[in-house]
Amino acid sequence: MNRRQIGAIDLGASGGRVMGAGYDGERLFMKELHRFANEPVVFNGTMYWDILRLFHEIKIGLAAAGRQGGADSVSVDTWGVDFGLLDAEGRLMENPVHYRDGRTKGMVSRVLEKIPGESLYRLTGQWAEKLLGRLYIPGRLFQPVVRSGTRLGSLREELKRELGIGSVEVIATAGHDTQAAMAAVPAEEDDFIFISCGTWALVGTELDRPIISRESMKYNVTNELGCGGRVSFLRNLTGTWLIQESRRQWKREGREYTFGQLEELAEKAERFKALIDPDAGEFASTGHMPERIRQAARKTGQHIPDSEGEIIRCIDESLAFKYRSAVEEIKACTGREYRRIYLVGGGAQSRLLCQMTANACNLPVTAGPVEATAAGNMGIQLMALGELADMGELRDMIRRSFPLAQYEPENTGEWEEQYQRFRGLYSGGEYED
Repeated sequence: MNRRQIGAIDLGASGGRVMGAGYDGERLFMKELHRFANEPVVFNGTMYWDILRLFHEIKIGLAAAGRQGGADSVSVDTWGVDFGLLDAEGRLMENPVHYRDGRTKGMVSRVLEKIPGESLYRLTGQWAEKLLGRLYIPGRLFQPVVRSGTRLGSLREELKRELGIGSVEVIATAGHDTQAAMAAVPAEEDDFIFISCGTWALVGTELDRPIISRESMKYNVTNELGCGGRVSFLRNLTGTWLIQESRRQWKREGREYTFGQLEELAEKAERFKALIDPDAGEFASTGHMPERIRQAARKTGQHIPDSEGEIIRCIDESLAFKYRSAVEEIKACTGREYRRIYLVGGGAQSRLLCQMTANACNLPVTAGPVEATAAGNMGIQLMALGELADMGELRDMIRRSFPLAQYEPENTGEWEEQYQRFRGLYSGGEYED
């Protein structure tokens, strides 16, 4: 018998879903109610998010939840780098512009002309009024910051009537989707390192207090106030974006593959024929990704990957080495050792990527839950509703509720040799504006 019915609206950079779950006091039983694509729209030279379509799809999911018994509460998690402006009546003034739109190019350099990089790094965290003023951004545009798990109120009456659903409480989840996924990391130890792998990948750990040092600034590691009052210490990297874009290109050419089929092709391809830096600027925008990967291999004098399997294997091996580099950077900043890596999110479905990550990092990998973002979203709601006392109880629930896969390092000598080759090819790998 379920004690609570919970809904989660999870919006990612490539797709969204509305999830429902029952909580019986021990386990969370999740079910997908509605899944939909999240694709940008280019209009008159500007790339926008299709926000009205997203809102429509969310309503379809909420109506589905109502038909299956409703929900006590619901919360929305989403990516944290875009915005929409509202007028005094709460109406959206324009579709939000996509973070990959060309108008953002060069903006970091322009900001650094006004504010030194070290000063900027020390100011990050909450709304920084002085920083807004120096960049001529009106502070009145920003909503108040609330803690994760804040109970905000009930769903609007007009929405309840339109969708035919009962009263639903709205609860603030974490600051963005990766923060929600981090809440669902199934770690038993206090000191752990994790990879949240979706379109983007975030590598990091939890801390009692921020680390703001020359080393953390050098590696561009961010400090964010996370769930339960702890600090999320995060390194932002490319995730499965290159695979998604390659798959889209092959679909345009009339060759459509599932992610599982692409993984099978990659497993059959020869190892370590070509390596790329997944965070390089040439891979940041949409377009013909397989050709860009071939150009990068050609430029560095490597074998030029041609087949779909070679392209995907190149991406996966390169991602694994990039994650190794980020793990080493986190360790250098914290001065701590970690016994295993927890890999959550969509990337946990890839047996190949999980095994490669274990091999490259020479650490065991625990993979899952796949739906970590929605699970963390729901766990935060249960804390707000008094069903879970703290983050420890939330993570205990996650371990009871979801299957987890284990990967042990293999062929570590060969992977170490190839990692040194990767470092030789891409010694910096820092983001260039």
